[in-house]
Amino acid sequence: MLAQEIIRKKGDEWCLYSRKVNPKTGKRRNLGCYSSKEKVKERERQVQFFKRQSLDRTIDALVEGALSVKEAVVMEFGPAPGISVADTFRFYNRATNQEIAEATRAIQDRDFEKARAIFKKVLGDEFRGESHEDE
Repeated sequence: MLAQEIIRKKGDEWCLYSRKVNPKTGKRRNLGCYSSKEKVKERERQVQFFKRQSLDRTIDALVEGALSVKEAVVMEFGPAPGISVADTFRFYNRATNQEIAEATRAIQDRDFEKARAIFKKVLGDEFRGESHEDE
């Protein structure tokens, strides 16, 4: 299995970092530092386990027909700060696959300004932003 996270030696400790770089800071998120490489690998397995748990629940709901594909995407990647749940559902119902991919990438990279701009482009005047009066 390929490591999903990055393990680096930092001084006397081994540290686990996310594989994605935060575009605002240009750094990877520190997921913990440990005294031995074995402990870091154990932490990496825990991180992967919890990622897999969330994905498994979403896949089960898809298979059972309890969720649409677009609802599953919303559960996994959104909504983002400054974007209401109602806006998120409207967006995924109207956006092209390319726009969905761009917005999803922006949200994953935590570039919420870019995600909001894509939502506003698709939804126009219907974009409500941070509204919490979701339908």
